[in-house]
Amino acid sequence: MGWFDRDRKGTSGGGPAPSRPAAPPSGGSARPSGVGGPTSWPSAPPSQRAAAPRSAAAKFLAKVEELQSIPGVATRLLQTLDDPSASADAIAQEVRRDQALMAMVLRIANSAFYRSSGQVRDITESIVVLGYDTTRQLVLGRLSRQVARKNDVWQKTLWRHALATALAAQACTRQVRGATVGHAFTAGLLHDIGKAVMYEAFPTECAHVWKTLPTSGKASDEVERAHFGTDHAEVGEELLKAWSFPEMYRHAARLHSCGGQALADPKDRRIVTIVSLSGAVASSLGHDAVPDRKSPEPRDHPALAALGAHPSLVDVMRSHIESELGGLIEIFG
Repeated sequence: MGWFDRDRKGTSGGGPAPSRPAAPPSGGSARPSGVGGPTSWPSAPPSQRAAAPRSAAAKFLAKVEELQSIPGVATRLLQTLDDPSASADAIAQEVRRDQALMAMVLRIANSAFYRSSGQVRDITESIVVLGYDTTRQLVLGRLSRQVARKNDVWQKTLWRHALATALAAQACTRQVRGATVGHAFTAGLLHDIGKAVMYEAFPTECAHVWKTLPTSGKASDEVERAHFGTDHAEVGEELLKAWSFPEMYRHAARLHSCGGQALADPKDRRIVTIVSLSGAVASSLGHDAVPDRKSPEPRDHPALAALGAHPSLVDVMRSHIESELGGLIEIFG
C-alpha cells in the first residue's frame, strides 16, 4: 500500500489494512521498561503554561504576510472536497486553476501504483482514479511545501520531518481505532508548520536558536519562548486559525509535544496522541526537525499506552516511512 490510500469519496482508506501488531502478553505492560524515551507526558502542556502574548506569534505571521491568507485555489478546492454533493467535474474545475497542481495530479494518476490500463489524460478522470482523499492530500502537501519553500538545510530538514510524521501517522491510524487515516496524515503533515513559518520570517535567528538544541537537552518550545516570547506550536496554531482550518489540526500544531490529553473531544485527543507518537518515530529514523539531534527510543513513548498499542506498532510505522518517504519527496520536492 502506497502513501496515497486508493480510496473513494466517503472512505478513510483503501485496500486491506496491514495486520494488527500483536497485543501485549496477558497481564503485561504495553511498554517495555528500561528503554530510553519518555515514560510520561510533560507535566505542564503548552496550553497550561503561562500564555505568551498573541502579538509574539503574530510578529512571525506579519513578517510572512502572504502566508496568512491561504491561496484562493486551495481554499475553494478544500471546500469543494469537503462538500458531500461535489462531483469530480467540480473538483477538476478548481484543480485546473493551478497548473502546477494539475500537472501533479495527472502525474500521480499515471503512476504505476494507480494506472490500471491506458493513460489517464483528463483531470476529471484523474480525480476519479485517485479518490477525493488523495486529491486532498496533494492539495495540502503542495500548500505545506509552499510554506517550507527555502531550499536550505533547515527547511529541507523540517519538510522531511513533516512528511515522515505524516506517513507514520497514516500507518499508525491503520492499526488503531478511533481516528481517520486522512485526518491523521494531514495533522502529521501540519503539526510543525509553525517552525517553517518562524524560519521563513527570521531564518538567521531561528537557526542560531535551534543549533543549541542538540547539546542543550532542552525542548524546542522552551528555547523558542526564551528567545522569541512564543514558540512554534503557538505560531502554527495561529497560522492554521488564520487559514480557518478545523480545530483538530490546530490542536495537533499546538499540543503535539504533550499529547493533548486534556482535550475534551476524544477524536481530537486521539489524533494529537497519534501525531505525538508519529513525530517521535520519524525522529528516531533520523528525520528529526532539528539536524543532528539525537532522539529517544519511541517504544517507550507514553502515546503507546494512551492508544492501547503494543510497542511493535513502532516497527510498522518505521517500515512505512522507510518504504514511502522517497516517493513523497519525489512528488513534492
